[in-house]
Amino acid sequence: MLNNIASLSSAGCGLNGYSSSTQTWTLVPGGVYSFSSAVGGGIYSESLAIWIDFNNDGFYASSEAVYVGSSSATHSGTIQVPNNAVLNTNLRMRVMCTFGSVTSSDACSTNLNSYGEFEDYYVYCTCPSTSTVSVASTNSFICQGQSATFTASAVGANSYTWVGVGNGSVVTVTPGVTTAYTVIAGNTSCAGSTFTAVRTISVTNVPLSVAAAASNTSICSGTSATLNAVGASNYTWLPGSALTASTIVSPTANLTYTLIGYNGTGCPGATTLALAVKPAPTVAVAPNSASICSGNSATFTASGAISYTWNNTSTLTGSSIVLTPTTSIAVLVVGSNSLGCTAAANTVIIVQQAPPVVATAAQTLVCFGQSVTVSASGASTYSWNNNSTGSSAVYTPTGLTQVVVSGFVNGNICPGNSTIMINSTQPTVVAIASPTAICIGKTATLNASGADNYTFSSMFSNVNPTVTTIYTVTGEATIDNLTCTGETTVQVVVNPNPTITATPDRTTMCKGETATVTAGGGVAYNWTGATTGSATTSTVSPSAAQTLVFNVKGTDANGCTNTATASIKVNACTTINEQSAVALKVYPNPTSGNLVITAERAMMVTLTDVSGKMVAEYQLQAGVNNVNVNFLSNGVYFINGSNGSDLIREKLILNK
Repeated sequence: MLNNIASLSSAGCGLNGYSSSTQTWTLVPGGVYSFSSAVGGGIYSESLAIWIDFNNDGFYASSEAVYVGSSSATHSGTIQVPNNAVLNTNLRMRVMCTFGSVTSSDACSTNLNSYGEFEDYYVYCTCPSTSTVSVASTNSFICQGQSATFTASAVGANSYTWVGVGNGSVVTVTPGVTTAYTVIAGNTSCAGSTFTAVRTISVTNVPLSVAAAASNTSICSGTSATLNAVGASNYTWLPGSALTASTIVSPTANLTYTLIGYNGTGCPGATTLALAVKPAPTVAVAPNSASICSGNSATFTASGAISYTWNNTSTLTGSSIVLTPTTSIAVLVVGSNSLGCTAAANTVIIVQQAPPVVATAAQTLVCFGQSVTVSASGASTYSWNNNSTGSSAVYTPTGLTQVVVSGFVNGNICPGNSTIMINSTQPTVVAIASPTAICIGKTATLNASGADNYTFSSMFSNVNPTVTTIYTVTGEATIDNLTCTGETTVQVVVNPNPTITATPDRTTMCKGETATVTAGGGVAYNWTGATTGSATTSTVSPSAAQTLVFNVKGTDANGCTNTATASIKVNACTTINEQSAVALKVYPNPTSGNLVITAERAMMVTLTDVSGKMVAEYQLQAGVNNVNVNFLSNGVYFINGSNGSDLIREKLILNK
């Protein structure tokens, strides 16, 4: 059934069947017609397709398939006749049903899948006797200078003419005043078949009064201003496409905004609003190091502005700050320029954590001189404060010693540190010598304390060294379950015995003369023998010829002693005055250097000093002899000679 008209016959669906009918339906170009069909007796489902040869070229093209339906017992739909269909002639319509599937290109197929049938009918397209022209318009009311677009449509029409405007179903007009537009629709194949429609566009020229205001007409680049509009119900902001009464804008340079406001009727109004944009500073920030260790400090320096605040707090100001973060952080700085504009910059500093280094020792107390091995764990490489490397180091403490190890993990610049204290111990051995200084040949006693057992470098604690000697004392004691030794030294000073001298002023003398013996080499003396006492000098005047022996014991400042012995031979010595005949005469006496010696006969005389040492010898002639003693030093001298069996001895005093 098509357009509520049933076909005159129905051959059904046979085995690859074909049938035709003279049934004809009259249709109008542009018309839309309903159809329905029952196939398979309304019991069996079949696919259905319909083609109409609208261009009457004797070929069913795929584009001429007006319906293609899948398997169903009933089919329905609509068929639209194109406006350019061939008129006033029968156009063949082919209907295909099949138990298989069907496509738009199967109009001439010979395979109906065993069961199926083609049926051919006719449609007759004729010019419409009447039609209604519909005109759609983008606007029915415009403002002067605006445009409106008309779109016309009519069933059966394939041409449109707009009086005074142009041809085509769609035209655009820009009237200056309210204007009525007429469109004539028709079909070029149907002479005299035309239809008319009129559409009016109203035009006005009264703008709407609108106003615009900004929250701030002078802003900094990168900040925003709010634009507010009043006076209309609908708005458009340019540049941009905001359609609200209020909009937020962020221009980067001076910019003038245009506001267009409009209501449902009337023409839109427009106004402008200028925003001045001040440049913002170009702020940069950098840390002095991109990575630090936890607990260390980093300095952050900003540039590009004249004042700064950091991390959104007013307590951190200035172009640089120092932070000591414990974890990686982002640092934000906001800089302001002389125009009051701000800009922000940020940076990130990586905070690395130190590895958990632990130092351990099997023992932390050893005897002095022994070593301790200290081990470290928790890192990959290590550095010790004794310049060792590796996971362990050997220390020989000389007392309480701090061991410090730094450990590193590959790729980490931060050392993990660990400290351990080790100590050494030994008995404090004290040695004392009594006395601390001795004289050669004397004995000193060595004593020690501070330990349990002792060993002296000397086999005995009583020593009698002949030179100053240092003795070593080793002591052994148990301290904190450690048996350790300590060592010290003690010195015994050996002072030499003094060299004591006993010096007489002469070695020979005459009885009745006076001689002096002087001791030397000590600070105290004791005389025995020919004289006694403790004086440094001792004087004797023997009355008889003899040999005098003087013994002196001298003591020096160190208390050491020694002895010396001296002797003087005392002669009977007959002096000149005692001789019965004068042998010699000496004058002047004292003398200043020149002597006159008168001898009664030729003789040999000697000149000795007070110690008995001969200093000159003269051969005298009988008579007067001139003798010069200027070569001698001032002092007392003795002229010695003999006159037969008698000895001659005369004192001479030289005083130049």
